[in-house]
Amino acid sequence: MVVALAGCNGTADSIATTTAIGAAGTTPTTVAATTSTSAAAVDPTTLLAGALESYGDGYTFTSTATIGGATAIVVSGRQQGANSEMLLTSGDGEIEYLLTADGQWVRTPGGDWQQLDTQQPPAAPLTQLAAPSRLELVRNEAGTVELSATYDGAVFGLASSEVVVLLTFRDGLLTEAGYTSEQEGVEAEVITQFAPAADTTPITAPPAES
Repeated sequence: MVVALAGCNGTADSIATTTAIGAAGTTPTTVAATTSTSAAAVDPTTLLAGALESYGDGYTFTSTATIGGATAIVVSGRQQGANSEMLLTSGDGEIEYLLTADGQWVRTPGGDWQQLDTQQPPAAPLTQLAAPSRLELVRNEAGTVELSATYDGAVFGLASSEVVVLLTFRDGLLTEAGYTSEQEGVEAEVITQFAPAADTTPITAPPAES
């Protein structure tokens, strides 16, 4: 998610979450379902599975974490299978990550890639959204569907037992995932936006130094 949405597993969502929020506890919000009389019936499980599958060829993402209304970190990039390239921006600082099955690298923009010493393979952000413990319809009207999805907090690297994520779909495509939480009385929010990737260039390890 982005947002990662997992604890330091090499995904954009996990990096945003663990950097900006840490072990914050989420505060679920109860919302009555809104359904247009002209909207087609929606099966939440089928919708989520189909939306995730539709991104099988790759997608772009932008994950924004805010604390107390101020932007803490923005992670943007492209995912292709288990490989991803991303840019992290926090304040005036920027850093690029390249995550592949062959290894993980980091650099400042325009600098040389430095390989990270990690054995943990990267995971695609959307895989963390695939298996909610509960999935409920919140809104279904005018081509937009919103689902409330509940996950174990550990999926997002959080200490809370549950995380409630609002998933937004437009014409069957997952376009946004977001949740709010509270840390020491301060509200924090992580929102990740998704879109099909126009760039299908393979994401590979950087060339070896000569």
